[in-house]
Amino acid sequence: LATLLALPVGMYLAEVYFNLGRWALSVAAILLLILSYVLHLYAQVRRSHTEIMKLYRATRKIATSIDLNTTLNLILEQARNLTVYNEGLIYLVDGQTLMPAAHLGPIPDEIRYREVVFGEGIAGKAAL
Repeated sequence: LATLLALPVGMYLAEVYFNLGRWALSVAAILLLILSYVLHLYAQVRRSHTEIMKLYRATRKIATSIDLNTTLNLILEQARNLTVYNEGLIYLVDGQTLMPAAHLGPIPDEIRYREVVFGEGIAGKAAL
């Protein structure tokens, strides 16, 4: 969009300079910079709104479930909708051990069914 507008805006600023002088050019340039900044902020707000709505929908879906297994699987599915990943695994805490409770994607059995002690591996260190 900026590329499409560069030529007309440049022509507009040149016309302002030739007809009204340097002071008017400065005012016009400042107004265009302010407009550009406002449009940039609007785009950021719009992206943030989209992300918040995705989180709201995900939370709403997860909150409807009562069953633990269904809830854990919904968490993995909704997380996949919000981020990009191929496989996921949720652990539940049992004393000082993490027990695999739900998975999504092609996770090898030696990882999927392995209990992790606190402090062991990435998941165990994250649990501390």
